[in-house]
Amino acid sequence: MGETYAEHGTDTANSAAEELFSALYEADEDLVAALLGAGVSPEADDGGGGTALHSAAVAGRAPLVRLLLAAGADPDRRTAEGELPLCGAACWGRTEVVRALITAGADPG
Repeated sequence: MGETYAEHGTDTANSAAEELFSALYEADEDLVAALLGAGVSPEADDGGGGTALHSAAVAGRAPLVRLLLAAGADPDRRTAEGELPLCGAACWGRTEVVRALITAGADPG
């Protein structure tokens, strides 16, 4: 995978984002890491206004949250509805995710 997904245009980028969301849903840390390493954006959008980080945060997938944050996901990026990953994680009682987001600099205010 010498080239990044971004170098292939939007159709491939959309497919890559779909693959990332599928890997997040399956909690496949190795595949998420490989996709991020191959250039898939950690800021991927689910097509409905949600973000990869928000999806992982609400699901309580702390290791995946840390992978996305390490790859550059913005801990304060809001969904189309204005929800923050930190708020989603806190509302669902995802304590480990809340800690990871705050450690990464998420604004708790």
